[in-house]
Amino acid sequence: QDAEAAWKYLTDTRHLSPSTIALDGVGLGAAIAAETARRHPQTPALIMENPSPPVLDLLKFDSHTRLLPIRLLFHDRFDIRKTLANVATPKLVIYSANGGAERYDLSVPHETATVTGYSDEGYATSLKNFLSKYLSGR
Repeated sequence: QDAEAAWKYLTDTRHLSPSTIALDGVGLGAAIAAETARRHPQTPALIMENPSPPVLDLLKFDSHTRLLPIRLLFHDRFDIRKTLANVATPKLVIYSANGGAERYDLSVPHETATVTGYSDEGYATSLKNFLSKYLSGR
């Protein structure tokens, strides 16, 4: 709901063209950014930083949850792979080389960058190159 409210604010109140809005999500927020891109296919670029695996996947390997009916307790699965299957928007996935989230197969075409930290020059360069490719002239 927050992502949708932000979209409406940018497009309806600030009157920004949807074709100038790049979406960015970090960790679990990557799934929210992907869902927003699915709902707004005119989005020119989607950036996902250290995307988290679906919550259900994480919980089923936790020994503390073996006795709980986890599948029945979670309605929001945040399964980024299913969402991305329906998103044609160009995607950049950024992974942190120094202990960030574990990589997992997103099963969709995307560009990938690995950085040592967010203050790393490679981070800024990766973003600049990706955005200039898809936001140029806008």
